[in-house]
Amino acid sequence: MMRSLWQVAPLLVSGELVQVLADIPTPSADLLAVHGADPPRRVRAVLDHLVDGLARRLPVRPAPAPAPAAASTAT
Repeated sequence: MMRSLWQVAPLLVSGELVQVLADIPTPSADLLAVHGADPPRRVRAVLDHLVDGLARRLPVRPAPAPAPAAASTAT
């Protein structure tokens, strides 16, 4: 059974688990929160809690690079 890194990171750090087949890519499991421009305080509090908690459990990954701008074909 495949588990998310955020679930097993503490066990990897402690040595209880050992990563095998590290060169085999695994599917991405993105976590998204969709909300309005000004979410209620309770929603913001939950989001902040998730961000803080996951940041401590996951390695820092750089944000994806923006897509290159389309070349202009104006003549």
